[in-house]
Amino acid sequence: MSECKLVTLPGSLSNPLFDVSYANPCDGSTIEVYRAVTRPHPTVTFQVNTNAGECPVTLKVEREGEDFEAIIQPNSNRAFTINKVKRISIQCSVAGGQTCVWEVIGTGISYCQEIDDDHNESCS
Repeated sequence: MSECKLVTLPGSLSNPLFDVSYANPCDGSTIEVYRAVTRPHPTVTFQVNTNAGECPVTLKVEREGEDFEAIIQPNSNRAFTINKVKRISIQCSVAGGQTCVWEVIGTGISYCQEIDDDHNESCS
């Protein structure tokens, strides 16, 4: 088992680590909003806002192990903390004549960074 230190990149709603907004017709399109660049894959904390949208969206999180999906209704704010994240995407539903509006705000990322030092927690 390799040794590592826990690295946390803090963010907030006013100072996010990533912030992706979208406004287009409700046409079923899927947009990737985050892709992990570390191994092991990180724990990601984020918020999904659909305050101005007219159709539901589906949050899709590709993870190590089991993937995660959640349907988020229009005029909602939902917060998530999900571990072992590979990729986060949002898919608009299909609703003719309506507008898909959402924002994903990343407020925290934690991951294990390998080290040579024996004085830190393990990566397990």
